[in-house]
Amino acid sequence: MPFNRYYSVGGPSKNSYSWFRLLLVALFTVFLGRLLYLQVIKGDYYWARAERNRIQYFFIKAPRGRIFSRAGRKLVGNQPIYSLFMDTEGLDSGKKKRITGKISELTGRSLKDINKGFDLKQKQPFGVVEIISNLSRDEIMKIEENSHYLPGVFIQVKNRRRYPYGENGAHLFGYIGAINKEELSTLRPRGFKLKDNIGKTGIEKSYDGYLRGNDGFRKIEVGVKGEHRKLISRRPPKIGDDIILTIDWELQEVAYKALGDRAGAVVVMEPKTGEILVWLSKPGFNPEDFTLPFSKEQAAEIFQDPKHPLYDRNIQGEYAPGSAFKIVTALAALESGKAVEETEYTCNGSIRIGLDRKLYRCWKGKKHGTLDLKDAIAKSCNVYFYQLGMDTGVKIIRDMALKMGFSKRSQDIFDYENTGQIPSAGWKKQKFNRIWCPGDTANMSVGQGYVLVNPMQMLKAVSAVAATGKVMKPRLVKMILSPEGEVIEKRGPAIEEILEVNKDNLNFIKKAMRAVTKYGTAQYLNLNLDVASKTGTAENPHGDDHAWYVGFAPVDEPSIAVVVFVENGGYGSVAAMPVAREIFKDKFKDRLNEK
Repeated sequence: MPFNRYYSVGGPSKNSYSWFRLLLVALFTVFLGRLLYLQVIKGDYYWARAERNRIQYFFIKAPRGRIFSRAGRKLVGNQPIYSLFMDTEGLDSGKKKRITGKISELTGRSLKDINKGFDLKQKQPFGVVEIISNLSRDEIMKIEENSHYLPGVFIQVKNRRRYPYGENGAHLFGYIGAINKEELSTLRPRGFKLKDNIGKTGIEKSYDGYLRGNDGFRKIEVGVKGEHRKLISRRPPKIGDDIILTIDWELQEVAYKALGDRAGAVVVMEPKTGEILVWLSKPGFNPEDFTLPFSKEQAAEIFQDPKHPLYDRNIQGEYAPGSAFKIVTALAALESGKAVEETEYTCNGSIRIGLDRKLYRCWKGKKHGTLDLKDAIAKSCNVYFYQLGMDTGVKIIRDMALKMGFSKRSQDIFDYENTGQIPSAGWKKQKFNRIWCPGDTANMSVGQGYVLVNPMQMLKAVSAVAATGKVMKPRLVKMILSPEGEVIEKRGPAIEEILEVNKDNLNFIKKAMRAVTKYGTAQYLNLNLDVASKTGTAENPHGDDHAWYVGFAPVDEPSIAVVVFVENGGYGSVAAMPVAREIFKDKFKDRLNEK
């Protein structure tokens, strides 16, 4: 047999044993290193993952606090509903398809509708998805009976927000909706999560911190198939606080009915306290539409509606005030000494103004003859006020308007108010690069031209007259109560400012507004009640004229101030005044019945 230098007949060499030992050491080192990495370096990570698979947290939404009228009527509340959820953690597409198919079979709902929950990604933490809202009793029974076919699927009680009065008060209450990414960026530090519901507008938004409460949770041990084995711990949710409004709901319903199906706004306030009794804007919307998911098409239908139902005309509408603004012009003239009560001008139905001798007409082309200031207010003579305004001057009129609260926010409750516009010569030059003309002052003096206001600003102005210069801070909330009924916060009257205006001049404006009711443009108010009024018909370049009514009663001791605005309503005495009449009738029904 030939000699083979590569093999030894005596068995493996010492060199072979050395290589084998080195291999074992290397393998052991790798194994030990991996073990150290998994147990020491990544131990907490994998332990957390294991716990996550074994332990699930299910958040329980806290019911929002309720909203009541001043008399204790529940205006906004909650309704328990049953929703179907699915734990999607570790769920593959095949298993998901089988489970959703079974749910569709049991409930009769389409797979498209069931999968919307996944498409909308309405997830709670830990991969829980709401797939069906508001289950029927029959659906609940079928799902419970077939729960062994539905691993990871469970039913949970939720609270759906209820607004029993539909569009009446919708802009006052506002609505709730899922938090968006932009909102979350600022609210996350306060514990908010993506898809949490928050107040979007109205009281729901302004008092969200009180209404929302604190969510609870259930800590559940789950099996490998996603079944719930046992409850480990739980924290019950804390119900939100209740809000008691200043709103007189009986009066609100009277205003709602009187305005009918017309677009407009009605706002009523107590001049002495600032408490708002009516807050109405039309057209409205049903806030409950926002409590359940809706499609992009449904969202577009609401948000792109040409009638703008989400638009709160009380504070977001900007309109020419028309003749209702004449009380500002008159007060400016009196305060500046440019006119006295006996100042007379003659109305021949029209007047030519400016270098171009443009013709400015009185309303209806009516000839009022020679009038003093009180009769000019009572009969709402435009020609009188054109002359008074030009003699007074744009700066003086503007300063009085600003002093009375125009061109700034009228309240600090809602943060989306549009402040309108009180123009000046400088503003026109900057805006249009044109000089201010006498015709601009004439238009401004009768609430036309570039003047824009909102109904709430008109209310504050007329309330200041009613309270003889005392401007009260508008309030919508009387108090905030805990779920147990304890008073958390009580809101009382607060003086915002005192107008630096001669009281004799304010009392004259009251007297002139009383004359409007007695023999002027509001004489058909026709109530056995001492009412101060001013009507207005505002020209509208985009359509029919707008109608205004502003007033308060009783004149000597005013308990309410009323502003009615009817969009494209025409004459104030025809469209707006009858709405105010119904409000006065209801508010003073006991007194009127006695008479």
